[in-house]
Amino acid sequence: MNDSDLKEIKAARPTNISRMVSAFIFIVLYSFYDYTVVLYFAIVQFSFSMLWIWLIEKRFHLYKAYPSLWYLPASIDVFFATASVYITGVSYSPVIVAYILITCMSSVDLIRARGLFTTIASSISFLFIVILTKLEIFPFLNILSNSKTEISFFSMFISGSFLTMACFTANSVIYQIYFQLNEKNNELSSSLDKINLLKLQQDADYALTARLMEPFGGNFVKSKNIDIEFFLKQKKTFSFKNEMLEIGGDLLIADALFFNESKYIFLMNGDAMGKSMQGACGALVLGVICKSILTNTQLKSRDNNILPQEWLASLVKEMHRIFESFEGYMSASVFIGIIEEKTGILYHINTEHPEAILYRDETASFLKDSFGYRKLGTLGTLGTLGIQLDFLNVEYTQLVAGDVLFIGSDGKDDLILKSGSGRTMNQDEFLFLKTIQKTKGNLEEIVNELKNVGDFSDDLSILKIAFNDETS
Repeated sequence: MNDSDLKEIKAARPTNISRMVSAFIFIVLYSFYDYTVVLYFAIVQFSFSMLWIWLIEKRFHLYKAYPSLWYLPASIDVFFATASVYITGVSYSPVIVAYILITCMSSVDLIRARGLFTTIASSISFLFIVILTKLEIFPFLNILSNSKTEISFFSMFISGSFLTMACFTANSVIYQIYFQLNEKNNELSSSLDKINLLKLQQDADYALTARLMEPFGGNFVKSKNIDIEFFLKQKKTFSFKNEMLEIGGDLLIADALFFNESKYIFLMNGDAMGKSMQGACGALVLGVICKSILTNTQLKSRDNNILPQEWLASLVKEMHRIFESFEGYMSASVFIGIIEEKTGILYHINTEHPEAILYRDETASFLKDSFGYRKLGTLGTLGTLGIQLDFLNVEYTQLVAGDVLFIGSDGKDDLILKSGSGRTMNQDEFLFLKTIQKTKGNLEEIVNELKNVGDFSDDLSILKIAFNDETS
């Protein structure tokens, strides 16, 4: 059964239920007046209505194969209405409105002939029973009143004329309304299909970008002295082929390098400008540049006589040069560093990224930067002193055994606080520090605590680096 069949079944349901309810009302009415013949007929009508509903709902393929079956319940409806009109006073009967009701129900159909059939059949049936009663071929009956009223030509003319006009008017109005509603519904359905198609295409692009991002980010480090943990939650989540995926501008990388036969741990937390696709494209560019330079450096590990801080400055300079080629349409904040595995010496550069946090002796504090570089790709990058620094200065920090370094994007601070006063953004710059101290540096508990405080309004990435001196 296709969508068109389901739509037709749903459209016919109100009419079929109305027919059954009407028959039941007449059963109650005729039981009260104890008019046995028509009571039995009402029971037959009610039973046939239930059978018809079953046919439409459960055996629609039979109805679809023989659509002319529709005229059977319609004919029974008209015949039953005529019988009810006859026993309740013919032209004086209040049950005449049943003809109009039947016409309205039959007109809710895109096949105009069906509504016209009921309209014409109702008018002819009424005129037929009125004429037969007037000619006294049928005796006059009125179970609603004991008085016998002779049918006049005036009442025949008025009731017949008004019934015919009312039926044709009802048919025309109901059909036009239903036709226009159906047209509007088809337009909306078509628009919705187009929107769904566009969304599917968009999700396919999102999924491709998310897949392309996978090789560039991750923790590729195995070290005795340094333990690294990641947490990455992009703001944009979507479903594609029954799989939940994420896309955003945050990127985390950790890898091993060698300089002068000493092992170093490279780490980076990046946040590309923009949301969803724009941010993901920036992060993808960031990942490609970084991965390319890292791989090239690793392949030449035996010949790496360059100083690590010089290599780091050269890396950031090259990343900035490529981002600068986008002429301001793409930028990224990054915290990039390399740690010597044995000594814990950390060289790092921060380009307008949130300050790293050092957790030492159960106290969290900001790792202040001396040089204020702006985001990668910012045209005319100046330092805090207003001079062109060109990423030549590298920060230096000595880690000691037990130190834990947290590097996170601004998603850790941009929380929508859970309060009864509406949407309130976090303004406490020390919230993350307090959370680290409260959880004693446990990354999983830190994330859960942030979730308890508020909702994330941006991509969130946290890089945790724990240094353990093997000689201690």
